[in-house]
Amino acid sequence: GTEAGLAAHNDIERALVLFCLNRGVVITPYYNMLLVCPQTRGEHVDLVARVLDEGLATLTGRGITA
Repeated sequence: GTEAGLAAHNDIERALVLFCLNRGVVITPYYNMLLVCPQTRGEHVDLVARVLDEGLATLTGRGITA
């Protein structure tokens, strides 16, 4: 727990959670977990990956290059 706390970037993590939430992807705040159910399909996973890529690119000021 101590190591995780020292590595945390609270402002960035909060911004990423909000970025994703505004795009229909819920990341559990405080634990940064994604919960899935048996009905989760490939397009859901693709959406999560795309939104996380966009969010990280936006928050770091780096464009998506892929």
